[in-house]
Amino acid sequence: MFRNLCALLSFFMLISCADRQVEREESITTIKRVSEIVEMKSGMELCQSKASSIEDEVSFWLQRFQKGEFVYEGFLYNKIKKQNSGIKSITHGLHVQHNDYIKQLKSGKLFKYKKTRSFLLKEDEELDICNNEDYAYTRYYLENSAFNSIYGIISAKRVFSESVPNIVIPPVSVSVSPIFETKLTLIPSSEPNTRIEKIYYDADNAYYSLYPKNDPIITILPQSKEAREKEKVPLWTLPMVGAHEYGHHIFYVLFPKFFKTRTTQENVTDICFTDRKQFNIISKESDEDKRNNKSFFTIRAINETFADLIAYYGLDENNNSYKKVDCFENSRDVNSLIMGSGDTKMFSETFLKVMNDEYKSYKKYKCDEINPQNIYSVAAVNAFIINAIFDEKRFNRNERILILSNWLKRLNENYELMKPLSAANYLFSSFEYLVDEVNKTKPSLRDDLGAITNTTFDCSYIKDLFGVETNEDFNCSVLNSNK
Repeated sequence: MFRNLCALLSFFMLISCADRQVEREESITTIKRVSEIVEMKSGMELCQSKASSIEDEVSFWLQRFQKGEFVYEGFLYNKIKKQNSGIKSITHGLHVQHNDYIKQLKSGKLFKYKKTRSFLLKEDEELDICNNEDYAYTRYYLENSAFNSIYGIISAKRVFSESVPNIVIPPVSVSVSPIFETKLTLIPSSEPNTRIEKIYYDADNAYYSLYPKNDPIITILPQSKEAREKEKVPLWTLPMVGAHEYGHHIFYVLFPKFFKTRTTQENVTDICFTDRKQFNIISKESDEDKRNNKSFFTIRAINETFADLIAYYGLDENNNSYKKVDCFENSRDVNSLIMGSGDTKMFSETFLKVMNDEYKSYKKYKCDEINPQNIYSVAAVNAFIINAIFDEKRFNRNERILILSNWLKRLNENYELMKPLSAANYLFSSFEYLVDEVNKTKPSLRDDLGAITNTTFDCSYIKDLFGVETNEDFNCSVLNSNK
């Protein structure tokens, strides 16, 4: 149990849905919290009995939604630890309290002035499942949240294994509805002897964490009371969420050189499905206007790109969308040409220039606008363009996933070589490797005239794609070296 706790505590101060860097403990961190959450309840007291054994070959139950209820068929068992399912364990009940002391500077900003302590109020424990097949867990039961979450994970794992059978993905743990409580003590600049205390909770989100290295975990946070009152869809009801987080798990396996240090592991843990109120904690040593404009930024964007595409290809068309999720419905739909704001998903010289800027843009972007300095915006553009390339070549689902996997392996192999590149130049070079893999793969589908699509993409194609036809800063060193 404590291994999972360590993973969760390691990221407690590193959570954000904005582009953020945490080079050291004192650097800029953005904390997003809500004042109230809705605690999930267990359906165990309504079960007639617990499952007593685990079958050798377990077929996961069929799942469908009927009027907000989760209906299942098949044998249920109390501890899910089947390697072929992709799930190591499902836990719940974790409650961590984090005490955070900050003071307000005269400029109005907040300053973290001393280290804080975290307390384990309740350990996490494995979720028991009853085997009463006549009972349907309703939406707000822990069991329903767990089942819906692992449905996306299992689906993505199955499709990936079909597409790339020679790569073994280790199982991942799932933490359902843990309570992360932050007790915030604020010292106003105008009244240094005054202490204002508030309590906030992490909610309305999900994330994949990979520290400690050997115990990866997908965390599904509870829903906020505000979201429930506004009748917003709980994220655990969307299979895309679990599948997306599992995509991060696959990325970790295929691109291990990026995660070779603890610092990098901490920096790439993101909560990425909603925006909430935030407190900016800024150290005296930090330059709040500067940002990471190197390959690190772009690799994180590619991580999000890969996760979105794995989720999209790993689920059927009834489940592979972010419908009713604020800022996501069109923006993160890999088949949508436009963002929610109406912005077109495309690269340009201006896009790349802003992406490469070492200083943060002063423009205030809405969550569904294209922001070249935000990894999720860059990921949205990446995913649409990559999917469009696949469509043009008429690749089937398995071929697309195989190409994506080979792409990441190429990036991993060339990590040290490409690491010094700027954010935009890394993106351009990464697309060279992608196109090279596309050119190597012969699609099984045929065009309308019955011929195999044999189009070969060259340097001019990529330069046109990026809108840098005459820009000598972007040269096709990868493709040209393969001639």
